[in-house]
Amino acid sequence: MRKPRIKPVLLFVSITLFLSGCAFLLHSSCENTVKSEIRSPDGKYVATLFERNCGATTDFSTIVNLRESSVKFKGDDLGIFIVKGVHALDLVWNGNTKLRLECHDCPADDIFKQERSWRDIEISLVH
Repeated sequence: MRKPRIKPVLLFVSITLFLSGCAFLLHSSCENTVKSEIRSPDGKYVATLFERNCGATTDFSTIVNLRESSVKFKGDDLGIFIVKGVHALDLVWNGNTKLRLECHDCPADDIFKQERSWRDIEISLVH
């Protein structure tokens, strides 16, 4: 008795459906709203403050992204600072390589990510 063989077309369709499902799960349906951008004094870097809304089942997030000024903001790099909810945050450059984040209403328990440096930039948080 011969073993049944999977037909190449069925295998191709199965793999295609699997990969399509993975792409759907990885696709971000989040909306990013840029609140402010500030360049470093030498113009080399840009700090962007934005809010991310991923729909009714997920809380808003307030995010700070750092990038070189020659790179366009995309919103897919979650950057150096993430806090749950919408917060008033001020971005202050203290020289070319020192960025201060001021968030007086950011509870420590709601901060998901807080980098202290990025490339040659020193990052501090005041809250």
